[in-house]
Amino acid sequence: MSILEVKNLVHTYDGNTPYMNDAVKNVNFSVEKGEIIGIIGHTGSGKSTLVQHLNGLLKPTSGEILLDGKNESHFVVGLANLNIDKLYYGEDWYIALDSNNEIIEEFYIERGDQRVYDEVNETKNKILNDQNNNSGGGLKL
Repeated sequence: MSILEVKNLVHTYDGNTPYMNDAVKNVNFSVEKGEIIGIIGHTGSGKSTLVQHLNGLLKPTSGEILLDGKNESHFVVGLANLNIDKLYYGEDWYIALDSNNEIIEEFYIERGDQRVYDEVNETKNKILNDQNNNSGGGLKL
């Protein structure tokens, strides 16, 4: 049984406007436990949009994401509906803050790579310093 399965995933930006664009269209794949995958493609091919669905930052236009055989759209929708005000992110992680600069969600892909841990901890320290200095930071949403 697949640990992760993506079925007919579609994400449309600017739906029902002249600028409508299917960034991800009918994507299907599965990942077995212990399997390592890579997502590669040309600029603008939908890699980031796909990953944002996998970590719950975007809600699919259609299709589904199954975790251990269960439709986890409530997870995806739940995270997409969090009151995120700022977002700090790297290639393998993100930290979401609310309007009070409090961390409300933290996600990283555990690969045993010290670089990811260092980036997350460095960013958390920056957030703490920003809170103490009442300064901004992050990607304002």
